[in-house]
Amino acid sequence: MAPMGPAGPTGATGSVGPAGPRGPQGFQGFQGIQGEQGIQGDPGAIGPAGPGGATGATGATGALGPTGPSGGPVGPTGSTGATGATGAAGPAGALGATGPSGATGLAGALGATGPTGATGLAGALGATGATGATGDAGALGATGPTGATGLAGALGATGATGATGDAGALGATGATGATGDAGALGATGPTGATGLAGALGATGATGATGLAGALGATGATGATGLAGALGATGPTGPTGVTPTTSTKVILFGGTNAGFQRIAGSPGAVSNVIPYVVAGTTGSVVGLSGSININNLPAGTYLYQICRNVDNNLVSPPAGDVISTITIVTTAIITGTIAFSSRPSDGEGVPTNNVLVSNNGPYTLAPATISWTSTVPGNPVVRDNAVSLFSNPNITQSAVYAVYLNTSI
Repeated sequence: MAPMGPAGPTGATGSVGPAGPRGPQGFQGFQGIQGEQGIQGDPGAIGPAGPGGATGATGATGALGPTGPSGGPVGPTGSTGATGATGAAGPAGALGATGPSGATGLAGALGATGPTGATGLAGALGATGATGATGDAGALGATGPTGATGLAGALGATGATGATGDAGALGATGATGATGDAGALGATGPTGATGLAGALGATGATGATGLAGALGATGATGATGLAGALGATGPTGPTGVTPTTSTKVILFGGTNAGFQRIAGSPGAVSNVIPYVVAGTTGSVVGLSGSININNLPAGTYLYQICRNVDNNLVSPPAGDVISTITIVTTAIITGTIAFSSRPSDGEGVPTNNVLVSNNGPYTLAPATISWTSTVPGNPVVRDNAVSLFSNPNITQSAVYAVYLNTSI
């Protein structure tokens, strides 16, 4: 905004123009100076009695004075005399012993009022009596001194606007008022023509590296490269230890008796014609078998591998049993059953190495098989006579294989 120039000379006073329309109500003026205190008005009527003050603390109980003689009938109450000055309180006398109550005498004439005794200590506060009737208003007291000027009252509501007075004579032109606030911003002018492009600025500093983008999809696998040249042959390793033992298989055929028959035997069962061990030392390491049967009942079936059973016995003594293989079936089985068991399967641990085929592929049968080393280590030595006993006997349509590992 441009600076304001100096004020020009005051022109001649013009004639008084007609009264203009009534302007809007002006802003409320500042509160005026507090006026002088007015003449005190007549006192108002006496207000109702204020609430009673709090009861003071109960004073100590005074000593009981001697009982005066009974007077005559009570006379009328005299007018209240002026209150005399309170004498000093004498010391309380000691309480005498109470004598026996005498017979009540006739009421005597009222004796002369004795001198006022020393004021005893205040007795215990009695119960509050009923409120007496309100006494007559006392005479108006003398006007007290003027109190301190009260705070100014709240500004009263603005009175109705009075009639417009006659226009006064035009006053002298006042001093130029302060510069008013800047007017509202004018509308934006039309955009000027685009100026010529400025010279290219210097290259800014390189910004921070952005976050890594998401991992792209894996590309297609490239073609397999050509096979590399065959490497040179490595040196020959040292020769291993030559084993001193080997495993032999003894085949037994099924019978209708408990002892099974060695395959190729002329008909006698294995306690009569047993397998004879030729190796110096060894052990029983496995049993396998297959049977064909219809409706094998659910139950427990034992196979016992024995040594040196007397040839005339129908069952082996407990001391002649080397190993016991237990098959437990949980349902009736029909078809060809194949099974196997080894000590390495775990001592007495049932396994699912029992399969069945009934006009179809072999599947797990509803049965388990486990190995128990009746003699620890399942040992056999040279010249042991080995036989196989089934209890109960299952079927003649069967073949079994006992595996021995010996030094020959």
